[in-house]
Amino acid sequence: TTVDERYNNIYKYINYMNTVITKMDKATGDELKKAPLVAEARVVRAWLHFLATVIHAPQYDASTAETDGGIAYVTSTDVSEQKVKLSLAATFQMILDDCNDEVISLLPQDRGDQFMRGDRAWGNAVRAMVLFQMKRYSEALPYAQEAIRLRPHIFDRSIIKETGEWLQGAESANNFL
Repeated sequence: TTVDERYNNIYKYINYMNTVITKMDKATGDELKKAPLVAEARVVRAWLHFLATVIHAPQYDASTAETDGGIAYVTSTDVSEQKVKLSLAATFQMILDDCNDEVISLLPQDRGDQFMRGDRAWGNAVRAMVLFQMKRYSEALPYAQEAIRLRPHIFDRSIIKETGEWLQGAESANNFL
């Protein structure tokens, strides 16, 4: 598309992640950093495809996901390659494959003050979000709980049910001001 900036930017950043993934083997430097960087790129790629899917495809419904149209799941850096729109079920399966347990385990345990980089809490949170979107709540719950266990300062917004407000005070422990 040439008219949807979100769509264009999502696929631009997916291409960046694919570049990291496909070129990492030939990169020089610390070999111990390669697997975590590829894992981070895969989870970012999963997240970006997830965003494109929830914006541009129908709501996930297990009874129609095999026939509902999803999006093109791009794993190549070849921009001339013809992209194929997958079913919604296939799209979500590829998202889950990119943020599977093995990939999440390769992410750093904690990034410390590098809060814009992916760690295991984030990887678990992404997988939980995808499973929640698929209405696979019992599968999603352990990933959400693990994300909170790893990052206990995540702000509890459950109060929104009572207050109807989505507020976070400046003194909150997870406020990075």
